Amino acid sequence: MIKLNKTAMQHRSENKKLNCAVIVSGYAVLVKVGVGEEERSAPQKLLVDIKLHYPELPLGCESDDITDVICYDQLCSKVHALLLGKEFKLIEHIAFYIYNNLKSCYLDYSFNIKVTKFPSIKNLEGYTAFEITE
Repeated sequence: MIKLNKTAMQHRSENKKLNCAVIVSGYAVLVKVGVGEEERSAPQKLLVDIKLHYPELPLGCESDDITDVICYDQLCSKVHALLLGKEFKLIEHIAFYIYNNLKSCYLDYSFNIKVTKFPSIKNLEGYTAFEITE
């Protein structure tokens, strides 16, 4: 734990009102997903977006120390481990599954979780997505 001098502690207290978040945008995972068995027969690329809101200004903003913040790589690794080898029918379920598991690790944080899929729907040139926000 870092020690802050009196001026730094006052400054930190003033900044507790700041809204801070970790954002992971477009983390690609291969998952067997689809309503029908044929669609689930091969893994599909999904994109996972995570916005994890800090309850207050993280110490790392002042300490410049990785141990005082949430590590982006570890967050992505958790998502990868959660989905590895699993099979799902709905991206809605995937988003809720990720949310529940991350929430159990980061109790004091609020989340936005978005799962994006690129299905072969006639005339769809973009994507489909499901998002959970707190």
